[in-house]
Amino acid sequence: MNRIYSHIYKLLAVLSIVTVLHSCSLFGAIDSPEDKENISFTVSEWISTKGAITTESTIEDFGLYGYLFSAPWDPFNKPDFICNEKVTRSSGWATQYLYPNDGRYLRFYAYSPYGCPGLTLPDATSSGAIRIKYTVPESVENQKDLMVSISDDILGRGATGKINMTFHHALTAVRFATGPEIKEGLVKSIKVKGVYNAGTLVYGETPTAKSTWYLDETKGDFTLQGLNKAVDAGVENFSITNQDQYFMLLPQVLPSGATLEIVFFDGTKDHTLTTPIEGQTWPQGEIVTYKISTTSI
Repeated sequence: MNRIYSHIYKLLAVLSIVTVLHSCSLFGAIDSPEDKENISFTVSEWISTKGAITTESTIEDFGLYGYLFSAPWDPFNKPDFICNEKVTRSSGWATQYLYPNDGRYLRFYAYSPYGCPGLTLPDATSSGAIRIKYTVPESVENQKDLMVSISDDILGRGATGKINMTFHHALTAVRFATGPEIKEGLVKSIKVKGVYNAGTLVYGETPTAKSTWYLDETKGDFTLQGLNKAVDAGVENFSITNQDQYFMLLPQVLPSGATLEIVFFDGTKDHTLTTPIEGQTWPQGEIVTYKISTTSI
């Protein structure tokens, strides 16, 4: 699998940072004999990043949308065959649905995890490509690694075997580590301020089309409180945030006023370190690493 590495370095007087850009169930009317095989899936993950947050081995469930249609695909098709059905690893990724036997085709869309906080999902009356509205939860704990997938178009008649769903990471993971000139102390909290916090993800215009974000103009602040991570002087690349503490945020070109704010305790008093990050790019499906140095303290 491809892994993409790029590096951006910026030295600031107050906070030195290196940015590393890596990586309602409804049934359709179908002719399905009782001895037909149930529709089931395999799950895989498309990786373009180093250190992906969720992997195919850790996906536990996904929400499934299924379209049943006569070829060719019509952009006004609706997911009235399967609508936001929960499919789980514990079930072997199997569903209760049977392949149609009347010459129609199937197309499946999925997102993971099922019930991801912040999502507003389409219903069975929505037509065409899946559109997911998403507002990033304020709590970092509730920010999940949202992933999406779309299947090929499958002729139901005579279909057997499992359908592979390859999931793509839809957000940007933001993590923090120590830079080369870190002093001994305690990183008490991290705040990401003034970044876009809501938008609509459109995916599946065609099976090969890349998902696209359309961002709202609203902005938000996200704080990792109570971090209290002890760091040693001069130790570079020490992870300040563990994987469950990564900020999972919208891909974007950071707007005017976007800022990072870190509270650092040097053993005597707290210091609030800030730096602007406007104009930087957070690519979809990748990890951005900010390395913190404390040269000004």
